[in-house]
Order: sequence, then structure tokens, then C-alpha cells
Amino acid sequence: MAYAMGKISVIVPVYNVENYLDGCLESLVAQTYQDIEIVCVNDGSTDGSREKLRQWAERDGRVRVIHQGNAGVSAARNAGIEAATGEFVCFLDPDDRFLPHACEEIHAILSSTGADVLTFSATYISASPGPLWLDDALSSRDVDYLGFSIDILFKEASRPFVWRMAFKAGFLAEHELRFDESLHFGEDQAFCFAVYPRSSHTVFSSKILYEYRVQRPGSLMDQRYKDLRSKMLEHACVVECVYADWERLGILEQYCPLMLSWGLDFVLTDMLRAPQDDFAVIAQRLSGILRHFFSEDSLGQLGTEADRSLAANLFRCPQAPLLSRKRAAWRFFRCRYGRRLTLRWLLTRFYLSSS
Repeated sequence: MAYAMGKISVIVPVYNVENYLDGCLESLVAQTYQDIEIVCVNDGSTDGSREKLRQWAERDGRVRVIHQGNAGVSAARNAGIEAATGEFVCFLDPDDRFLPHACEEIHAILSSTGADVLTFSATYISASPGPLWLDDALSSRDVDYLGFSIDILFKEASRPFVWRMAFKAGFLAEHELRFDESLHFGEDQAFCFAVYPRSSHTVFSSKILYEYRVQRPGSLMDQRYKDLRSKMLEHACVVECVYADWERLGILEQYCPLMLSWGLDFVLTDMLRAPQDDFAVIAQRLSGILRHFFSEDSLGQLGTEADRSLAANLFRCPQAPLLSRKRAAWRFFRCRYGRRLTLRWLLTRFYLSSS
């Protein structure tokens, strides 16, 4: 496919966001860099979003609207990738905003470096303090990587938000990179783990280009967080998808300790606040994933005794007693995050569950 050189395709998945859509699209049409197309994919909205999109398309010829039945954010983003004609591709969620110079900076960095992937910094809008990890997760440093380094995923602020990333369209096409439509939670995390190992040149920028709205009430993300068991099961699916992809790439065994530890950590935080029955279900699911991709001998490569203890308990599931598995999980959490942060996390969870 021939891409329009210099043009940036901004993909906006839209679902029932009529109260936020104007602010989102206003931030795009007001960009200092004008050579953009705004690809809005209406994912079966039932509110006034469809009409707002029609009005915006009439107002500014750079706004393109695609309508589809409700299939989820991954399907909407994939439809946007397929429709994009720009040399570069990035994403904007419909309740968020780009800062005025965002597209100008994206174009300048990708054009001057020739990078496949750019990851920039962001700020957030919230009525209350954001999660403990959010500030660090949104703040990149200025650094280039030629080829893949595991540090991209485990040292840099590289994930889990795909809207902090911009890409060469040709890179996405060459590697057939798309969002996994079977995932309904954590799809960004899986996409990040698919993108970075395939990138020949990755750039991180400390420049703040994006304004993120932290879980607006009634949002799809907000509703997902309320169903803890579904969230944990979907997190386990993300781990399985990432492991399977890295196995196909032939790099899973090379990075076994880090990837095994990441899989435990990714699911664990929610497991610790789960009811006993849910904990048992998720432990069994995670156990099956670990035993499929790793041997029990690989546990010895894990860096800490707490990591090894938790992994060993999960490998023995369902034979391992539930209490033993929970104790191992708590020990893992305390070792990973320290006593002070563990206590703070517990108090936060107690407050949220009581409010």
C-alpha cells in the first residue's frame, strides 16, 4: 500500500462517548501540524456519538468516519489501521486529548530518526490522585534503542498504554501487527509485547503529548474493573497470548526468568484481593499456563526465593493447599514492592471496598 508521506493517521475508537467526543476531536483539529487524518471508528454507539461524528465530518474534511457493529475497542482500532492512509499511525481514546503540538512532535521525531516506534510521555486528568504506579508509567526518558533489548519492556516506561505510541504504518503492515480481538481487557499490554520485539528502532521521548482521563464513571474500563473475576481471567489470557507470541518468535526461553516473573506479577495484584473461590479458579488457570510454557526446572532461574516459592506453588496447583498458595502470593508481593508499599496498597483496597 502507498502511504501519504508525512501524513499522520490518528485512530479514534468511539463507543458511547457523546459527552467527551467534542473535546477529543477539538484537540485534533487544533493541532499545530495540519497534515493529519482523523479516523473515527464508531463501534456501534447507542448514544449521540454517531450524530456528533457526522457533524464533525461535515465541519472538517480531515475527519473520516467508519461505522461498525459493536465489536470492542480492539476491533475498532484494527478497522482504523486498515483504513489509515498516513505514513505514521497513532491512537487517541475518545475521552482523552492530544496536546496542541502532539502531532508536530510525532512527525518530527519519527521523520528525523527513522524509528519504527515512538513512545512519548503523557499527563492525566483525575478528580482524585491516580493509582500509585501511574506517574511512572506515563513518564518516558529520552533514549533510543537499535534492535530489541529486554530493557525496553522492563526498564523503560513502555507500557501498558498504546495511546502513548506512534508507529510507521509500513512497520505495522510488514509485521501484520493488529490488536487481539479475543482479548477484552489488557489488549494494550499484549500489543506492546508484540510490537517492541519486532521493532528495529525504538525511540522514547520525555515530551508530554497526551492528556489521559483516568477512568471516567461509566466508561468501559470502569465497568471492567468492577468484575474482578473476569478481569483476572482476561489478565491470564493476556499472559497466555504474550507467551505464545514470544514462543513463536523464539525468544521466550531466552528471557524465561523475566517473563515468568512478569506473568506472576501481572495477575497477582488482583488475585490477592479476590474471594477464596475466585483465587482458586485463577490460580488453577495460571498454573495451566505456566506448566504449558515452562518446565519446573526453569523455576530455579527466578531471581528471588519469593518468586520461586509462588511459581512452585502454582506449578503444584491444584495439589498445593490454597492457604499455601495465598501465603506464597503475599510473600511475592511484599518482596516485589516492599512492606511500606504493601501496607499502603492494603489500606487503599480497604478504603475502596468500604466506600
